[in-house]
Amino acid sequence: LPDYGVFTFVSNWYYWFTTTDIGTIADYRLLGTAIALALTHHIILPFRFPYLVYCKILNLLIRLRDLEEI
Repeated sequence: LPDYGVFTFVSNWYYWFTTTDIGTIADYRLLGTAIALALTHHIILPFRFPYLVYCKILNLLIRLRDLEEI
């Protein structure tokens, strides 16, 4: 699968942030706003993130095994 701007596809399972300087802070903020709005309105997006991202969004405790996934 191709990479999409601020994300890269990792190990055929999930998307993670790119390590290159492709996006600006405004790009990440816009993307975060769009994802937050989708989650708020129960809209399913075709993104697969590691569990760590969902813990951060929901303000849950992040454990060592969550970090091991990435």
